[in-house]
Amino acid sequence: MRKHLPDPVLFLGHYVPGHPRVRVTELINKGNDALVFRAVNESTGYELACRIVPPENLPENKEARQEWLEAAKRISNEVEHSAAVPCQDDLLWEVTDDEKTYVAFLFPFIKGRNLRDYVKNNRNEITIPFIEKFLVTMFELLYAMQQRKIEHGDLHAGNVIVADPAETAIEPEYSFKIIDFGVHHVTSSVGGQSDYHRIAEMLRLLLGTMDRNGPEISAQDKYIWDILRDEFLARHLIEDDPLIDQLARNPRKLYSKIRDLRTAYQRYVEEREQTGMVTPFDYPNCEQMGNLHLLLDALYSDRFLGLSQIEARTNLVLTGPRGCGKTTVFRALSLQHKLKVGKDQPDNLSYIGIYYRCDDLYFAFPRFRRSEIPEAIDIPMHFLIASLVRETLVTIQGWARKHFSEDFRRIESQACRRLWQAFDLKPPQTPDAMQFDSLIARLQKERSRATRKYPVQHDPKQGFGRYFGPQYLKQVCQVLKEEFGFLLRHPFYFFIDDYSDPKITTDLQENLNRLVMHRDSDCYFKISTESPVSFVPRDIDGKSYVETREYDLLNLGIRYIRSGVEDKLPFLDSLFERRFRKVQNYSVTTLDELIGDKKRNENELARQLRDRVPNDTYSGRTTLAALCSGDIHYMIRLVGSMVAEIGGVDALKSREQSPKIDYQEQHRVVKKNAGEFLNSVRMLPEVGQRLADIVTAFGNVARSYLKYRTSKNQTGKPPYQAIRIEPYESFELHDEAAKILKALLRYSIFLEDPRGKSRRGQIVPRYHLRRYLIPKLNLTLSGRDSIPLKSGEIEQLLTDPKKFEDQKRIRGPEDRQRMHNPDEEGHTKDLLSDLN
Repeated sequence: MRKHLPDPVLFLGHYVPGHPRVRVTELINKGNDALVFRAVNESTGYELACRIVPPENLPENKEARQEWLEAAKRISNEVEHSAAVPCQDDLLWEVTDDEKTYVAFLFPFIKGRNLRDYVKNNRNEITIPFIEKFLVTMFELLYAMQQRKIEHGDLHAGNVIVADPAETAIEPEYSFKIIDFGVHHVTSSVGGQSDYHRIAEMLRLLLGTMDRNGPEISAQDKYIWDILRDEFLARHLIEDDPLIDQLARNPRKLYSKIRDLRTAYQRYVEEREQTGMVTPFDYPNCEQMGNLHLLLDALYSDRFLGLSQIEARTNLVLTGPRGCGKTTVFRALSLQHKLKVGKDQPDNLSYIGIYYRCDDLYFAFPRFRRSEIPEAIDIPMHFLIASLVRETLVTIQGWARKHFSEDFRRIESQACRRLWQAFDLKPPQTPDAMQFDSLIARLQKERSRATRKYPVQHDPKQGFGRYFGPQYLKQVCQVLKEEFGFLLRHPFYFFIDDYSDPKITTDLQENLNRLVMHRDSDCYFKISTESPVSFVPRDIDGKSYVETREYDLLNLGIRYIRSGVEDKLPFLDSLFERRFRKVQNYSVTTLDELIGDKKRNENELARQLRDRVPNDTYSGRTTLAALCSGDIHYMIRLVGSMVAEIGGVDALKSREQSPKIDYQEQHRVVKKNAGEFLNSVRMLPEVGQRLADIVTAFGNVARSYLKYRTSKNQTGKPPYQAIRIEPYESFELHDEAAKILKALLRYSIFLEDPRGKSRRGQIVPRYHLRRYLIPKLNLTLSGRDSIPLKSGEIEQLLTDPKKFEDQKRIRGPEDRQRMHNPDEEGHTKDLLSDLN
């Protein structure tokens, strides 16, 4: 801690122990946990940086302290990258004046300034080439660390040095040096945040210094700025799930994409400005579209399942597998989007949709922890309300000027006066004070005030002032509706996207839920979260929020699983037809032309799978619809893979057959992609291998049931076809098992269906395996049967999947007796005989 830092005078002018010619000459930096000095070898003139850490700031445990010392001197030397500043020596420095022994590290001295100071003092020098060079360096460094299975752990703008160009260089270039490897156990406040997330925060800092619309910014640089913001910042760097983003935690691919940006711009100029898309499979995720609202409008289908529930007048938590279209539908329903595409006619609007994505909330309050200081509690609430109202005012202003210009000009001044009063803010003494633009500018400053106060929210010595509480948004909505008659019958819908723990932490959600779970006839909140376990249904006042009372829950994954092919197929047909139309002269116009269709008889397919009869099980439009668990972007990628597998668009043009891609070719691609998906599961951080083992164990057990069991309550006794878990009773899990189950649900590997049942009188959820994985496991897509499990068996599957498989897998007809278990009265009973 800073309070333990020694007086610099104790070291200035002294020689470093063990280095009799190296003298400390100047204090360079006073950090939170250490002092950094410049030192000079008086014999050679070679300059060094000397970092001094007081004993109070070291780990208390002896073993932990030794581990930290070794890491601090070892990691930077192991990286073997030119950006990593190596540790040349570590030593103990005894100071007799205060009777303490300090730890000291010696590094080469880098002339320059840290990135934080550089940005503060050289804003005009932050350009797109500067940012590109920074990211190239970071991704090279991350790749080098990945190869050695190490991490920095404390990457931030204070530990990145913008090195001064060499005075002898003909064409000086920017270069970046990284310091303080391995010291995060003591000096870091990142709270376990990854190196990728910290690079995202630095990228946000750099982009924030530039005016994207400034006259000095070229069209090419604007294009790159958009890619950096909409793809690297909003997705690649903060995403830790390779299932949804192939560039997540992949420094080699991130490096390649940065180096390809200028070539990509040329392709964009030559091709995309004419067609909007090069292939129908571009932009599988809405975030990749950036500000291309016309493209979003062209690709958005109003056959989206669950649309009526999303637009209902109630608070909503929308969840489902990543890539299921949550962002697409939220953006498409917003008035901001409708204004851009000319679909904002007042008679066609039943509500005012305001879209807000939680990226800047995350960057403003990373790793948020609740303050115990009452005056600081509303800091994040202040930020969110200022953000939502700012976006609302911008939207209303644009829409009203277009359709109600006279009314707006007449009423704007009075409305602004009431809004200043509602916020309890003093208007500026300027001629435009009673215009929306003045309020919008002030709300931006209020957002900045909240972010400045967040780092000191736990310090009782700070003065905090007053912040917006949850009631302020309601007051603003009431003023707008009372002043502008054209808003009177239009409630406000706030579409808050990606409100997901751990990015939006439990503490932060509990704080903001006081607002977003509030029920009111003037405004409704629609929240998207990556899975049900990513939403925290309570607030800091101890109030629990109950589904169907305070909010409705729409799980798109379960909605798609429950829906029949007859509901899903029209949506998928519409989705692909829109994409085919968007690409000029594409070889097909319908999904049927491309992959055809054939009826599925799951019982017959199960018999073929049991008998190992070669077939083309996984092919056709009906199969595609059955495979969909709401993961729409995977369906787009899957069909795109089919086209790529046969040789791309040129091969497609040359084919006269119907369908263009035959069923065997489709079958092979579906199986291959399912296997790649399981490999991606295996690559998930920390728990990936365990999750893949669980899928494999469950699949092998389900496969053995299909092979050796029959559905006794079905005519014809077809093979038993189970792709879901059905607990016998409600259960509680120990910590490790609970963590694994949460990960399975978070990554939508299994989807929890609360509409369960139990033969013991309890309603317990079912767990459906994500259908995209089914072809890898050689199972049918029938949703009729289940694997029934007791509480202990569920725990065993989660903690020891291999043992679970050994005990539950049927290996032959003689093994059937193992599947008989005593019921509650002690009688032997077949667990499968009476399942629905």
